[in-house]
Amino acid sequence: MTGDAGTALIRNVVVRSASESEGNTTKRALPWSAESSLSAADAAGYHKVVLFAKNVDGSRGALSCEITINGEVVASQHTTGYKPITCLYHAN
Repeated sequence: MTGDAGTALIRNVVVRSASESEGNTTKRALPWSAESSLSAADAAGYHKVVLFAKNVDGSRGALSCEITINGEVVASQHTTGYKPITCLYHAN
């Protein structure tokens, strides 16, 4: 996640099955990144990765998100102003 402002409100969610998920929403310094690993069983089944973000504290400017799997960009988005941004990767 990159952006013009110094911080953004970011929620990252990793869904490892149709009913399980993990994720949190926090104010983070930019640029920001996180890493997650899937087991062989998870990788063979249903999973998705979602990033939500928006500028906070009245900040405006560009925000960009990117999801990379094994070095390949599988999702990316860009927004400006105060609009939220979502990157989604879904596999099953």
